[in-house]
Amino acid sequence: MKITRHMLGLLLAAGAGLWVGVPVASAQFSTGSRGGGSPSLSDKDRDRPPAPDAPETDSGGRHYVDDIVEIAGVKEQKPDADGRRKVTVRLRYALVHYAEGTLSLGFNLKSATTFTRVTNLPVKAGTGETEISASIVPVTWPDDHPFKVYVSLSAEPHPKQWSLLADDSQVMKPAAAPVSAKGGEAK
Repeated sequence: MKITRHMLGLLLAAGAGLWVGVPVASAQFSTGSRGGGSPSLSDKDRDRPPAPDAPETDSGGRHYVDDIVEIAGVKEQKPDADGRRKVTVRLRYALVHYAEGTLSLGFNLKSATTFTRVTNLPVKAGTGETEISASIVPVTWPDDHPFKVYVSLSAEPHPKQWSLLADDSQVMKPAAAPVSAKGGEAK
């Protein structure tokens, strides 16, 4: 339920009346005249900047921790003759709603806008920090689309309707000249 400024004012006025010993039934509240009479408080304050909204109370909101995964760091080894290199991603995660889950590592290898999952790592409920690695050939995409690393956390076994619990991505800056999306080395 959202408490508006007017409701908060009424509650405070009634509470103040009780605090100083005035019975609530004796308290009178008026909104003032809107006609040609004396200006009301709201009419007098019309030129002032608006007051901030009163605090909202939350009666049925979420009071729990979400499942999360975040990239804590990315390390690349030097590429081999084919441009392939090992990429190790350090992750922090919290799996709180399922007993088991899967961390997945992916890259936008085949398309500038979609990720290809290259490896998975099973995890148990709780929080932790771990590393997951894969050997890949980075791609330089045209039109300023960055090459990215992507991690996700999902429940295992997957519920009837599969859904992603958490994910994170980060732009990678290759250590050496990556392969371009058209083939060959990028210039």
